Amino acid sequence: MNKAWRSFGGVKFPEQLELLHFEDWGSDKTYPHMAVGWAWAFDTPFKWVKQIASHFGGTRQGLAISWPGHIKDVGGIRTQFHHVIDIVPTILELTGIRAPEVVNGIKQKPIEGVSMAYTFDPANANAPSKRDTQYFELGGNRAIYHDDWIAARRVRRRSRRTSEIGGHTGAGGPQNWVSAFDLRREAVTSW
Repeated sequence: MNKAWRSFGGVKFPEQLELLHFEDWGSDKTYPHMAVGWAWAFDTPFKWVKQIASHFGGTRQGLAISWPGHIKDVGGIRTQFHHVIDIVPTILELTGIRAPEVVNGIKQKPIEGVSMAYTFDPANANAPSKRDTQYFELGGNRAIYHDDWIAARRVRRRSRRTSEIGGHTGAGGPQNWVSAFDLRREAVTSW
């Protein structure tokens, strides 16, 4: 087995130990993850994976939506920028259901997403996205998208094996936004 496939959180497990639980893989007895190799493949052409949220790897993924009898542009492709938080507002709009203000006596926060339903109309295939800003962060790696621009920062952490610092100097300061790109003009793979 490739070592990259046998690592979780930096902990390496002996192959013999893993094989004792082979029948459990993917069941409710495991903590299933996509294998690293597949994660890298699905992130193409973007850099990194979901844990490095700053460079779209694992965060900018295709989404297939099917609604027979309602979406007329079957197989149509859309390029508007949206986020997973936009799925619930889309479903609510399409079903005519209002988001609950209170659930089991607990006041709910407003839903932050925006509906993607406008993209279902072929006339809006090239319409500007209704999501103009989105912030991503995971483990200190962060990016902010706004109107087809993205500012990104990949944090380099202290090595687990040495006391060497890999370039991150703290949570604040201008060193945290080190890349800015106009996504309309620059290939994502260039950054």
